[in-house]
Amino acid sequence: AIYYYGIDGRGPCFIIEGEKTHLSLFRNYLVVVSKHPISKKKKLNEDGYESGEEEFYGFEHRPNGSVLTLYDLKNKYIAFTGSFSLFGDQISSIAPDTAGIPIKSVFACSGDLFVLTTDSRIYRLEEKDLSTKLEQLFQKNMYPLALNIVTSSPPPLDTATLSEIHKRYADFAYTRGDFDLAISQYQQTLEHLEPSYVIRKFLDANRIHNLTAYLQTLHTAGKAKTDHTTLLLNCYTKLKATSQLAEFVRSSTPFDVETAIRVLRQATYFDHAQYLAARFELHSWHLKIQLDDLKHYDGAVEYLAALPPALAVREVEKYAAVLVRQKPEEMTALLVRLCGEVESRIALASFVDGGRVESLDGVDPLRFVHCFVDLAGWCAVFLERVVAKRWANGVRDREDREEEIMFRGVCNTLLELYLAEGAGEKREEKALALLKNPNVSCLLIFEF
Repeated sequence: AIYYYGIDGRGPCFIIEGEKTHLSLFRNYLVVVSKHPISKKKKLNEDGYESGEEEFYGFEHRPNGSVLTLYDLKNKYIAFTGSFSLFGDQISSIAPDTAGIPIKSVFACSGDLFVLTTDSRIYRLEEKDLSTKLEQLFQKNMYPLALNIVTSSPPPLDTATLSEIHKRYADFAYTRGDFDLAISQYQQTLEHLEPSYVIRKFLDANRIHNLTAYLQTLHTAGKAKTDHTTLLLNCYTKLKATSQLAEFVRSSTPFDVETAIRVLRQATYFDHAQYLAARFELHSWHLKIQLDDLKHYDGAVEYLAALPPALAVREVEKYAAVLVRQKPEEMTALLVRLCGEVESRIALASFVDGGRVESLDGVDPLRFVHCFVDLAGWCAVFLERVVAKRWANGVRDREDREEEIMFRGVCNTLLELYLAEGAGEKREEKALALLKNPNVSCLLIFEF
């Protein structure tokens, strides 16, 4: 046994058999010179056949030779082992019943390891470069050891080489049918390996779990594209992995949100799609899901009412026609709130629509009149309430031509509604009251 000692006392222990004559450290290797291990062979009887008995050949029964071994204790492998031949200048591999020249000393100089034998010869051992080592390990499919050697090499770490080893290891595991190991290695190649190389290998339905794991890693690393997001969400839905799907949409993992919403809607995961739309303030998507998929008209009206006025106006213009038919009272109240304040020209925020910044200067109620098709009664209620709230005392600023034009247009539309065929006596009374209103009559324009 060999023990390591540090400032804290005795450290790890390594079991290395054989009688040792020299111990030293060279770079990251433990240099051990030892005598040949004890060997044994069958005893022969007088007829030359094996007798069944064994005779042991210890150190005292052989020439006094030595074996040099270099251990990489960190990576747990033998980097070199050999003896020095009695004939010539060759370093030979160890044979069980042969002994090399005894080693007198081992020392390092100028970055190389030198061995002095008792016959006054000096041998220099030169470490192979990393690429040569790796090539030999690849030939033997010793990929874990190759990874250990690269990661323990002096910095800077060659990430391209590391990725190549992971790829080779993954390819090897894939050919052996160990798909779990293969995908775990492919997950380490994101920086240098095209994802399509991996995805093509795991498109089979039986390997969907492995494909899902790889796509998750791709998203976590921020390397995913739109197609990868689509594929991952389709994997979740095919696996019916609801918990994983919920965790993904609620995570901080970067992905294309609009693509995710489209896929979730197609797979009828409306709640998850709606969560994403609300989380990323994609108001149009949120309303599409509520109206087109869930038919939650009350929820849509409440959502619009909670938006800042500028954003609410933009979305209301898209969906007001549907909502007015389904929820006329609630939508009329919302529209009155949006159109009933002249101060809105100052208070409403700007918003960005397709890269264009638009400022709202007092919402024109006539923008929403078309939403009341076949609902003339509610249209009249809407315009009446806007007039009562916004122009109760007429146009405040007589020099505000835009405001005056809006007011005139609303009054003319109201008058048309009142005078429409079959409007009834009440409407006629309202029409007369409108005409007698001093704030209104001066603005009306009659066409004959």
